[in-house]
Amino acid sequence: MNEVQLWKNRIATAKKKWGEYHELIKEIREYYVNKKKNNKQNIFWSSIETLKPFIYFKAPVPYVERKRKKENPVEDVACEILEKALVWDLERQDFDGVIKYARNDFLISGLGLTYEKFEPTIEQVATKITDVDPLTGEMISVDAVAEVMTDAKVTTNYIDPKDLVIDTTNVKVWEDVEWVAQCIKMTKQEV
Repeated sequence: MNEVQLWKNRIATAKKKWGEYHELIKEIREYYVNKKKNNKQNIFWSSIETLKPFIYFKAPVPYVERKRKKENPVEDVACEILEKALVWDLERQDFDGVIKYARNDFLISGLGLTYEKFEPTIEQVATKITDVDPLTGEMISVDAVAEVMTDAKVTTNYIDPKDLVIDTTNVKVWEDVEWVAQCIKMTKQEV
């Protein structure tokens, strides 16, 4: 069996085992929003709404401090720079919205998921490579194109629990999980 078929089988087996849970998530979400309108006083909805601010209320305010409290101006400046970088990073993305989605899923289905994604911006830059010719000892210069990272960001992304498949082979605790897969819907152009 080739590697592709092996992974297809693993994912299909895990999807089959997780299928019941995914259906349960769908039912619970429908019950939560009262789609069937047969739940005049939705106690489940009000309980979830009451718990939301206790789990997560607003975006954190970064605070960085030194481990050793001895006077050191260089470490003080480093902490301040790191703290400002964290504040700036949280402002660049919708961190609050993503975490609220995960919080809601956690309260409704028992599984709230996010992940961090590193997104570099790579540009091609024309450059000259200068080196010594090993045969003649002369300096030679060659035009080249180099890929340079011009910007980068880390984003917090939400995962819908119904799009998640986790290894189920001989897994009793999280440490036993060997792989995790996420269903990401893409167009042909995106692939």
